[in-house]
Amino acid sequence: MLAPDALSDAVGASRRTSERLFLRFTQMTPSEYCKTQRLERAYDLLLLSNTPIFERGVMTGFRLGANFPIVFRSTMAVAF
Repeated sequence: MLAPDALSDAVGASRRTSERLFLRFTQMTPSEYCKTQRLERAYDLLLLSNTPIFERGVMTGFRLGANFPIVFRSTMAVAF
């Protein structure tokens, strides 16, 4: 995953311009998009593996595994 400044440099635009373009084409901010991608990966792991829920959070980029179930449940409408 590219950092916001690296993405801006790659497309030759300012960070703010890159964010506006990203929002226009995806209807999400870059951070919302990244969070959605991580949560979708976590959902796949939920279906395909027996790893503990906290480990899934860490595996998908959530720094605090304890926070992951709350974010996942509220976003994906899935109970554990």
